[in-house]
Amino acid sequence: MENRDDIIANLLLRWEESFEHGDDVPAKELCQAHPELFDEVQSKIEDLKKMSWMTRDDDLGVEQPDELLSQTLGDRYRIESLIAAGGFGKVYRAFDPELERHVAVKVPHRQESNGQVDALVEEARRVAKLRHPGIVSVHDVGREDGTYFIVSELIDGKNLSEVIADQRPSVKGAVLLVANIAENLEAAHKAGFVHRDIKPANILIDENGKPLITDFGIASTHLDEETATKGTLPYMAPEQIANEKQLIDHRADIYSLGVVLYELLTGESPYSARTPGTLREQILFRSPKPIPDSVLSAVQEVCLKSLSKHPADRFNSADEFASALRHSLTTFPTKNSKRYKWFALFVTGVLMAAGGFLAGQFFDDEDHSVVQNAFEGGITFDGTRRIVTPIMNTDAPLTIEVWVAPSTNDNSESQFVVGSDVPGHYGMGLGMGANGHPMVEIIRSGLDATRYRLPTNRWSHLAAVFSFDETRLYLDGKLIGTCLPTAKAEVESPFVVGNLGFDHGKMCFLGKLRSVRITSGERFNEEFLPDENLSIGDNSESLLIYDESSFGSKQIEDLSGNGNHGNWDSVVVIE
Repeated sequence: MENRDDIIANLLLRWEESFEHGDDVPAKELCQAHPELFDEVQSKIEDLKKMSWMTRDDDLGVEQPDELLSQTLGDRYRIESLIAAGGFGKVYRAFDPELERHVAVKVPHRQESNGQVDALVEEARRVAKLRHPGIVSVHDVGREDGTYFIVSELIDGKNLSEVIADQRPSVKGAVLLVANIAENLEAAHKAGFVHRDIKPANILIDENGKPLITDFGIASTHLDEETATKGTLPYMAPEQIANEKQLIDHRADIYSLGVVLYELLTGESPYSARTPGTLREQILFRSPKPIPDSVLSAVQEVCLKSLSKHPADRFNSADEFASALRHSLTTFPTKNSKRYKWFALFVTGVLMAAGGFLAGQFFDDEDHSVVQNAFEGGITFDGTRRIVTPIMNTDAPLTIEVWVAPSTNDNSESQFVVGSDVPGHYGMGLGMGANGHPMVEIIRSGLDATRYRLPTNRWSHLAAVFSFDETRLYLDGKLIGTCLPTAKAEVESPFVVGNLGFDHGKMCFLGKLRSVRITSGERFNEEFLPDENLSIGDNSESLLIYDESSFGSKQIEDLSGNGNHGNWDSVVVIE
């Protein structure tokens, strides 16, 4: 037996399909078999009529003379060319002679009443106060012949729709891109804005690959009957479609961004629908299509959580969404995952085939733990051994980066992944402070990023840039803190991997290390996408690179080509 919600959904679907063909079926006729549902169905139909603009096809394919080309808006902005056109309006490239710069000017198709124009201009002025490097800035708003226009920063690049059409990014690229967008969105949310129309066309990618959110034209610091239902149907949250005004807040943007992520991961929409009415019904009541198994299960879980029907089941903030995305890339496969099972079967087959030979190698070799841990992925540091490198605590600029997975983040003392500390003199190092906070040590000072915590049993990318002007600390490519520049080393000391320094037997790292790279100069000047494999890419300035393939013997092979091989060394406690 159908429940109440399913009956209403089917009735509304019948109404929408008829309405699309020009037939407005009365609610009384629809509800002949269910008269008790009349009031609710009638109310829903009225809401749908308010949203009918979403299903109209604007006749933009017919070429007509554009009266605004070569005109000047607001006695200031000289319209040069059409950049794009959509259901809401047109965006032009224009020149501002007062500030001698090019700008983007958006003009809506729809002509509003004077009162509506006043309200829209006032709202645009509020949006213009929103300043963030990941949000396209609104410079000015004005009116011309009964309508209004918005002047914003002109971004040289493409929107995300065009990028996807050219080539979809990898899973990792998609996850990190959406994480950056979510962090940009958080800035707007904290300022009191909800975008309500997050979609690929409203995400610009500049020439450096940096994403920026644009088109806050329907964003608002308040809701009314009209703005509550604005948006683009495939990306609208269920509460927007249902016009549940009391539920619409920043989490609607999280849902929309989740749809963008789904499309980046799969190349498809979460729902298969041929008509707007069917799509609306699926968004409200159906589950998204399964995400292919080729996508990490942790990434799938984050994506599907963002697409939860009820706002309370999604992430509480865009920052929380971004953090979950970054960590999803570093989660170890679980024993229930298909990847783990495939790998386990593979390993079992190899061991059975190799039999006694492998057993002898693992259990008779003095360094069997090194080989076995490298075979499992990464190398385990348990506080008893470390790697001594020939690289000395040289002057800045210098960059250290590591892929690590701590076994605990409840540590009472600091743990150094890479260190060069000299007792009584300090050094340069990178690791975790007490309670798992990312930390960087410089000569005579340091930084403990207490707002962040390294997760256990997940790969995290940690990096420190020691420059002439400052020291920067990064977690998974995100800048999380800065401090003073390091002073010149008073005593030369080698970098060691696994504890505080060569003449120390304390503050040892406990967990797994996958790779380490030390580079001369400032490798990172802004936020970045960490290299999954540190031995790939531009390593012309690299001094030392160790990764999983380096850990198979007593000598640790330097993959940079500089011959800076490391050696295993027992940790001796020196008081």
